[in-house]
Amino acid sequence: MPDAASTTPEAAGATLQPAPQLREFFEGMTDLLLFRQGVSSVEAHVGSSASGTQRLDFYRILAERSRLLLLRQLFPTLRHATLQLQEQDPEHISWRRLALAYVATHPPTHYDPNRLGEGLSDYLHELQGAHPFLEELADFEYCLWAVGVSPHLPSAQDPGLNRTLFVRLYEHDLPSYVAQVRDDRPATITAHPVHVLIHRDLNTGRPSHFLPTPLGLAALAQRLGAQQRLIDDSAALLEAEQQLIQHGVLPPRGSQAR
Repeated sequence: MPDAASTTPEAAGATLQPAPQLREFFEGMTDLLLFRQGVSSVEAHVGSSASGTQRLDFYRILAERSRLLLLRQLFPTLRHATLQLQEQDPEHISWRRLALAYVATHPPTHYDPNRLGEGLSDYLHELQGAHPFLEELADFEYCLWAVGVSPHLPSAQDPGLNRTLFVRLYEHDLPSYVAQVRDDRPATITAHPVHVLIHRDLNTGRPSHFLPTPLGLAALAQRLGAQQRLIDDSAALLEAEQQLIQHGVLPPRGSQAR
């Protein structure tokens, strides 16, 4: 029977520490599955696989396929734009190389695998040679996903800013490009600033986006608690607010969470 000293929390914790060889194995497999090292480098570090090098490398192939599929589903229009830019300039980064390089520097840590795409817009912002349109498109598509899965229930008191409603000013006309790709028409990247409201449509419950007028932005700011009145025309503000309500951007005043 073990003595009392061996059953203390400190002793129990000490026995749970992985052996150095096991720690090296996990570190090596992590590098393999995150595409930081090839299978030959991993085997040189932790030893040869009893199943053979080719079978060990199949884990990397499965991880690669899984991550590429996930990012493709989260960012379909971004992938289309990347392929389009590479057709125009063979030196532009390919979709596959972009996705794998991103995963290598932003390994998944959340229980929801879709959160893998959370930092892609920032990554593209820092990526030398990447077209600035891609950064904005990644943000747009990730926000569309985020509003769809947010647990927040918008109400008159809390419309859900940065949860079920994102306000963006993009330097490119993303909505037109997305519509062209969706309709299988020739898609053109146009440098044209545009305000976009990315939101969960309160009429359908689905992710959507809306292009507000300047009056609509003022009405939204007022609903969100802006202290300074941006426009003095109360009737025009009320009409613009009603338009936002009709399009499912804002809940009606006095409504409960929905």
